[in-house]
Amino acid sequence: MRHKTLISRNLLQIFMRQNKLEETVAFLYFIGHKKNLQNFYAFCKKYNYLLHEPTSNKILFHGSTKIITALEPSTSVNQKGRMEQTAFVYATDDPNYAIFLALLNIKENGGASVYAGSHLTKLSISLGFVNGSSKLKDGHVHIIDSSGFKKTKNREYKSNKKIEVLFSIPVSPENLTVPIYLQIKP
Repeated sequence: MRHKTLISRNLLQIFMRQNKLEETVAFLYFIGHKKNLQNFYAFCKKYNYLLHEPTSNKILFHGSTKIITALEPSTSVNQKGRMEQTAFVYATDDPNYAIFLALLNIKENGGASVYAGSHLTKLSISLGFVNGSSKLKDGHVHIIDSSGFKKTKNREYKSNKKIEVLFSIPVSPENLTVPIYLQIKP
């Protein structure tokens, strides 16, 4: 049996039905508990999916339009539109945040933002996103070990090290459980 990174939609749906989980966000919160994650690993093993084991008791999520087996630190643009000086891998403990980032296919003049407070997640897209060539499309949420991450703000975590993906799940716009707002002001 070899390691498989991408969990098929079909396998994910079988597990969710067995555990009475109605949506992808509920699944991601569910596996956030160590015992439930161990149950998911045992379930996957029955279907010949051998997953990389986390070393800590906590997992985080990283959304991407692509399937990735390892996350490399990269520089990002800050809120003032300037490139950060240090490269990081970013992750979150908020499933809607990760799903939203996985769905974003931003082209020029498009923009999006996330506010993820302790009990509220607000997703926004810019007028340029709506009127331009940007769009939402299917993506992937990568489940990663929280080891080596430091919590920042906005339910974000960052690490300056390469991070191996434990496994990934496919996501689509209907998997979001919070609305997307239109951001009128910059």
